[in-house]
Amino acid sequence: MLLEARKISATVRQSAQAAFPKIRLGLTDSFASTFGPHIVPHLQSRAEQLTLRSSGINATIREALLGRELDLIVTTDPFDSVEGLERHELFRDPFLLVTPAEYSELSIDGLRGLAHQLPLVRYSRRSSLGVHIDVHLRRLGLEPVDRFEMDSSDTLLSMVSAGPGWALTTALCLLHARHFVGKARLDPLPGPRTSRCFYLIARKEEHGDMPRQIARICRSVLLDTVLPQIQILIPWVDKDQFTIETGADPEADA
Repeated sequence: MLLEARKISATVRQSAQAAFPKIRLGLTDSFASTFGPHIVPHLQSRAEQLTLRSSGINATIREALLGRELDLIVTTDPFDSVEGLERHELFRDPFLLVTPAEYSELSIDGLRGLAHQLPLVRYSRRSSLGVHIDVHLRRLGLEPVDRFEMDSSDTLLSMVSAGPGWALTTALCLLHARHFVGKARLDPLPGPRTSRCFYLIARKEEHGDMPRQIARICRSVLLDTVLPQIQILIPWVDKDQFTIETGADPEADA
């Protein structure tokens, strides 16, 4: 009965083009710092009260959404095993290789050599980003020594900049910690490329067209603001690497 009431309320607001009384939006840290200031002006006109919450761990905002503490979240977790949700794919965030400034051998064999010479400065295994990197390295047959495990991109890039190791990060994480650009070498990932995907997740049919509207806003901010900032830092990154969805949302009703 509560679900049906929420659906009716959302339909009435959408028909009347009225603002939602409250939008509670959860964001991952890298997304919050790079997109947050640009999407807030768009959202303020669509809500009487806007609340943003960010976290460096996907599980935190996942639990908040499932516990109804948040209405929508932007995350790299697709929630494949959870029913009753709508998912909007926003964009892909390509992985990059970060090495000490003096390293120049970028073949996949060179990456194996690097893994034997220097320890991996890695993201925490508690994070989905750390797990994604683990899976990719195993596909390449690499088992680098990892004496350094970090929770934040700032700390990870500062460690590589100081020279004790190498790392894999993403374009958005690099933008989040942009003050370290120029202190280490940045290159495309050697061998097979990989990326993580960002999704906007909401409870199905509870918010009318709002999730789709916010997804469109996020894609527009990527094209108009965030991607140009990334390309200033990494000129060889192009739009195609983000595989931006500009038409219908193929996963909206998944």
